[in-house]
Amino acid sequence: MKTEYVEMRGGVDQITAPLAIPPGAMLDCINYEIAPGGKGYRTMNGYERYDGQPAPSDATYLKITFENGDTEIAADDEVEGSISGATGVALIDAVLESGTYAGGDAAGYIVLGGVIGTFGKTDDLEVSSVAVAAVDTVGTAGSGAPDVETDNEWVELARAVVRARIAAVPGSGTPCGFSYKGDEYAIRDNALATAAILYKATSAGWVAQDLGEKLSFNTMTAAFTVGETVTGTVSGATAEIAKIVLTAADEGFLIIIDRTGDFEAETITDGKGGSATGEGASVANALSAGGTYEFIKYNFRGAASSQSVYGVNGIDPAFEWDGVLAFVETGMTTDAPTHLIAHKNYLFLAFPGGSLQHSSLTADITLPYVWSVVLGAAELMVGDEITKLVSIAGQPLIIFTENATKLLYGTGVDDWQIQDHSFEAGAKEDTVQVLGQAVYVNNNMITALSATDAYGDFSMASLSDKVRKFMTARADLITTSVVALNSSQYRLYFSDAYFLTMSFAADGLAGFTFGKYDHVAYNAWHNEDGEMFFGATDGFIYQMDKGTSFDGAAMTTYLRLPFNFIGAPTQWKKFRKVLFEFDTSGSNEVAMYFRPEFDFMNIGLPTAITGEIDIDAGAMTWDIDNWDEKLWGGEGDLGQPEAYINGVSPQIGLLIWHSSATQNPYTINGVIIEYIPIGRRR
Repeated sequence: MKTEYVEMRGGVDQITAPLAIPPGAMLDCINYEIAPGGKGYRTMNGYERYDGQPAPSDATYLKITFENGDTEIAADDEVEGSISGATGVALIDAVLESGTYAGGDAAGYIVLGGVIGTFGKTDDLEVSSVAVAAVDTVGTAGSGAPDVETDNEWVELARAVVRARIAAVPGSGTPCGFSYKGDEYAIRDNALATAAILYKATSAGWVAQDLGEKLSFNTMTAAFTVGETVTGTVSGATAEIAKIVLTAADEGFLIIIDRTGDFEAETITDGKGGSATGEGASVANALSAGGTYEFIKYNFRGAASSQSVYGVNGIDPAFEWDGVLAFVETGMTTDAPTHLIAHKNYLFLAFPGGSLQHSSLTADITLPYVWSVVLGAAELMVGDEITKLVSIAGQPLIIFTENATKLLYGTGVDDWQIQDHSFEAGAKEDTVQVLGQAVYVNNNMITALSATDAYGDFSMASLSDKVRKFMTARADLITTSVVALNSSQYRLYFSDAYFLTMSFAADGLAGFTFGKYDHVAYNAWHNEDGEMFFGATDGFIYQMDKGTSFDGAAMTTYLRLPFNFIGAPTQWKKFRKVLFEFDTSGSNEVAMYFRPEFDFMNIGLPTAITGEIDIDAGAMTWDIDNWDEKLWGGEGDLGQPEAYINGVSPQIGLLIWHSSATQNPYTINGVIIEYIPIGRRR
């Protein structure tokens, strides 16, 4: 008997010849990723809807025993504690253990999900404000199920209750979003598609934000103060000052909220002596419907609290959001930039036709709101439609176009110089991300543009040769991309719901894996903590890498290992056993199915036996067809469940899969194959 250990590493390989492909690589996979460190294949987390309320995957159940019951509590009943005011939804019909409802002495238990508040021993349980039983004991959240199967069932029912409370972003079309200072925001067109509305995720769900109004002024004689009330000395109109923007030493505009009355061309003052000449009525801030958004974060003002979000949508002027919205107007006849970046304290905006413009860099006025050529603003012509702008600290600005890559050298308007880096390779829209280097798609390949040791020099490298077939088939289907900060990954999403994950380790590229969601991902972004989100056509915002399901639906994973000839392509071998090296950290139970495949699945060879392996905590069981179930010892979170197989062939391959809505991720680190050499192929 001989053994062969196969370490899982390398990811998907679609181009290497069958006999040359490394045994630990993959021919194909769905919903696997390369484990941290670059070794092992890990089933991915799922995704779930998001609006700021408690997450479905964090939900659990509460078991309460009751006594003196006179009315049965049925599944889906809303239950309230008479004293505590706590509420919950019955997940199952109440279980009667003694007594009768007719006799008023029924005793048993109920299981609640979506609990808000804390039930107490003195509570009566009420349904529709009518007491139906008295609390006997209140269990510990997430405990009290009679077995593992029931525990899983109750948990999933509790998750469904919480999931149903989470709403789509109101309106029409596909939402997009961004994060700011620990909060998530979404933008979606209203129901009639006449305007776009900005929402904030809160504990109460999506809440529309007041975008305020713009009140322009000139001849300021004393500075205004945020939070004070501005008053028109003739009209008597009043409003709260939410933001102050200076576009020159004595002129600019206020963003106001809670206005009463209509301002005129008049002197406006605030309660702390601020004074200027108002230019007329205020104008409501509004975002147009139908925009395609891009966002960045930058701090133009130095103070730690001064970071703002800047956005463009291809229809309106650029805008700033720091809890208050203000448009950054350039003076263009059609002021509708499509891309943006902050570089060397300038705000750069890309306009159709290859126009690249940047703000002035002037003290004593509000950056980046000044776009005066006299004060240092400028326009640079690129010669092609700009698809993305990237700024990497200490390096020139990278300008990606549809067909080329250019670099902007210099420190300001006096020494800007655009140089061509590549005449043949640009970047596709929605593909550029920065993960220590610029990663993007050009000519249907994933490419990295990396800074070299010499200032201003970049090297370009194609990374995706091993998944060329996958990329070529989806060249025109790209919808969005995102960086998974917590796992060093670049992810690329497509309109057929597939996505590609490119993983990095300390020593460089670890490889590629494939996935497929139940929803097509659009407008993906990540926040400061590495949490990732995307918008979908159903109007929901979904959080990626959250939970164990696809928003409640089962997630299917599979991987196919290449045929392994174990060093001897013409040597017949009798395969007897496989052992799977697992890491099941965080999993209470893991179920995995596998099928050995022999000699490139040639007809006439023994049929592969399909096997099932269950891993329960530290102990493993297996069952193949109608064979007896056996229990295998194990310690901790690592184990080697094993199963006998029966096949004669020069090569062996393995197909591994599972489908579940509740199973936590697990990692396959390696496979041990036991076999007996039995002769040469003739």
